[in-house]
Amino acid sequence: FEMFTEFPKQVNWDNVDKLIVVSDSFKFFVTHQTRCPAEKIEVFPQFIEARHLDRPKLPQAAYTIGMVGINPFFHKRFDRAIDFFEKLCLKDERFRLRVRSVMPWNIAWLWEGEKRRSERTHYEELFARIMQNRMLKDRIIFDEPGSDMEEWYREIGYILSSSDSEGCHTSVLEGMASGCRPIVFAWPGADTLFPEEHVYGDLDDAIALLLADRDGQVEDDEKAKLKKFVANYDTEKFMEFATRQLLGVQKNGG
Repeated sequence: FEMFTEFPKQVNWDNVDKLIVVSDSFKFFVTHQTRCPAEKIEVFPQFIEARHLDRPKLPQAAYTIGMVGINPFFHKRFDRAIDFFEKLCLKDERFRLRVRSVMPWNIAWLWEGEKRRSERTHYEELFARIMQNRMLKDRIIFDEPGSDMEEWYREIGYILSSSDSEGCHTSVLEGMASGCRPIVFAWPGADTLFPEEHVYGDLDDAIALLLADRDGQVEDDEKAKLKKFVANYDTEKFMEFATRQLLGVQKNGG
């Protein structure tokens, strides 16, 4: 997130021993946007509580798309998600969209000040669009953020990422660990992080997939495949990395 601010320009990289980033593509981006030497950059993917997320789905998950985080506007592109969802609902009204996020007007740095006027206007127009369209208004549910994500994912069958840019999208990994089918817009580097069949240059291309799913259900073998994919992102892997990098301790204790 800080890469898109003025902060990196203020860093004296001679005083930095190591910089940890979450993907190879982001390492490439950092080396071309800062003066940080590539040899100081270590790649370590985002970690998740994979085993704790693996819980039985509730019946409503079959036709429920989940999205986590809609801020800032020009980063998360909530408008792209709404465009996609509206087209889907025109073909099948059984689908719902659950959005778990802090609302933008509750974030002072995002909502206040002249620098954010354009972004604020985009949010206001988008929420007005939702409220004025009964099909959207009746099918989009906004959930307050909280620590019970494992339970929230039980109601989600598909996890959506509509972002223009990400270092790594944690909610997609969490959703996959819970058995969700991912729907990922092809932000730079997404195809290096997630199975290519779930990354779309145009989100509209995912609509046919959702409509073709039998009764809206992700097959058990597909769920197993997704869970196996995210097993490498479990917190156990993070602890191995942290002890090795920060304490200089090898896995075997040497």
